[in-house]
Amino acid sequence: MDDSVRVGADVGGTFTDVVLVGPDGLTTAKVPSTTPQHEGVIEGVSAACESAAVEPAAVDRFRHAMTVATNALLETQGAETALVTTEGFGDVLAIGRQARPDLYDQSVARPDPLVPDSRRYELAERTTPEGVERPVDPEAVRELADDIDAEAVAVSLLHAYAHPENERRVAELLREELDAPVSASHEVLGAFREYERTATTVADAFVTPVLDSYLGQLETEARELGLPSPRVMQSNGGIADIETVRKNAVTTALSGPAAGRPVRVPMVDIETVGAGGGSIARVDSGGALRVGPASAGAEPGPACYGRGGRDPTVTDAALVLGYLGPETTLGGAVDLDADAARAALTDLAAAADLDGPLGAARGVYRVANATMTRTIRSVTAERGHDPREFAIAAFGGAGPMHAAALADRLGVETVVVPRASGVLSALGLLAADERHDAVRTYRTRLDAADPDAVGGVLGDLEANVLAATAAPESATVTFEADCRYVGQSHELGVAVEEVDPDVLAARFHAAHERAHGYRLDAAVELVTLRATATVGHELPPLGHERSEDVDRRSRGVSFDGEFRETPVLSWDGLAAGDERSGPRHRRDSTRNPPEPTGERRRGDGRGARSRRVLAEHHGAS
Repeated sequence: MDDSVRVGADVGGTFTDVVLVGPDGLTTAKVPSTTPQHEGVIEGVSAACESAAVEPAAVDRFRHAMTVATNALLETQGAETALVTTEGFGDVLAIGRQARPDLYDQSVARPDPLVPDSRRYELAERTTPEGVERPVDPEAVRELADDIDAEAVAVSLLHAYAHPENERRVAELLREELDAPVSASHEVLGAFREYERTATTVADAFVTPVLDSYLGQLETEARELGLPSPRVMQSNGGIADIETVRKNAVTTALSGPAAGRPVRVPMVDIETVGAGGGSIARVDSGGALRVGPASAGAEPGPACYGRGGRDPTVTDAALVLGYLGPETTLGGAVDLDADAARAALTDLAAAADLDGPLGAARGVYRVANATMTRTIRSVTAERGHDPREFAIAAFGGAGPMHAAALADRLGVETVVVPRASGVLSALGLLAADERHDAVRTYRTRLDAADPDAVGGVLGDLEANVLAATAAPESATVTFEADCRYVGQSHELGVAVEEVDPDVLAARFHAAHERAHGYRLDAAVELVTLRATATVGHELPPLGHERSEDVDRRSRGVSFDGEFRETPVLSWDGLAAGDERSGPRHRRDSTRNPPEPTGERRRGDGRGARSRRVLAEHHGAS
């Protein structure tokens, strides 16, 4: 029996979710997100501990996922950053790859570089893929340091991924001369492609002071509460300790903010959708109804929160349609104001020429669903996967309210709503593995590769990832090689289990055929080697004590434009294998639709059966 107490805290745009797993099972808490984020985290952890009757000092493990680095990139609210690069290459950030996000858009607006021209500095040095041709002059670096006035510095010298001697010396001298963090490209991303390497290093420097300040505040307040130092979720889906994350701040950024700023660190492939509960509905310049990506956040939040928000949101629409009950208390802290939701949607209806607040609510719900459907198709059908062969896993505060409609649109037969779905990301933190990645470009044709030299690079990468691991004796290290046909401009990764060039070439041919439908009778080039160290973690079994109170009440809910009397079930009262029928009764939605209240109503017994079920859990329906 595992008697440890584990806490996970995940910060969202509207709520901060906390789960506590201890000897007595699972306890959850949901509190409004705050600025700065750590205040809401500490509040949520305290609430979960109080609910579970556990002293914070009894917590053995504390894990945390936040959006500090992501927000800094999205809002360009990071540190004033300087870039030090090779003479003649100061404009690499502005030039980029000269690619347009839309091929036929003649007026595309590029985002401004994170480092303006006035804070880009060049050094007379030269390194080629074969070695250092011109060593760096230490005195020139010291003179340059006198001119730098910035909160963070990125150093990205030409071909430092292959021979970092010059860049290492520059970084050492700048760290001696400046009271500012210095990010060096060979430490951040030891891979070729100058623009991507420079952009990633600049992003790391840009977010480092912000993240360092945040983690320092969080660690201090956690210590005062008696909590252990938190371990932090990275963009690769793994957990790392605070010191590791502070040294590699960019590894906590999601891929979404990288639009126009390629961040080439290992990342879980996530497509974000600006259609969450706090997403604001509006009418665009062409008169079309739009939802997101702007959000009402936690303060003031959706209009129905009663905190001064007046913009209509997806949550307001859900309340008017009956998906949320007016008696609901979100997170045990936010009472919903149905009148405020209707008022906000009334204004939207007037602007969009829709039929009152109910028509506006239906429009917002449909547009949000259409946005989510397009995104699901982009990661399934557009990548060669049939969505009908999958199930939809619905979680988050609003996910299950949309899942059935998405399944209908996509032809999906099964929707899975996990227990504690509203805080599932926080629960996932407690089951996440510790993970560390290292990468180095090593270019050679496989038919001419030296196995000993390749093995030496892999050995260095293995030592690198194990050094970052809290328990290296428990770690599993895996290797991967990025390969391509000679002359290609893109690579495919293949697993490396033994350093045998013939085996790697055969694996690449097979991978290329799977990905592109053909293989070539051409030489294969090894480009980049990767190592990943993983320490597995598992959650103890989570018991579930079934409540006898299942059918709490019913209310009128709008499905397909018609209000139907719908049972509201207690989540805790459902057990594995239970079956429930959805609403059987139809009402004429065009005439006097019932207000969404918690009162039980009689139906006329006509109409088809709906398979949708509203479940209520922890006070949020």
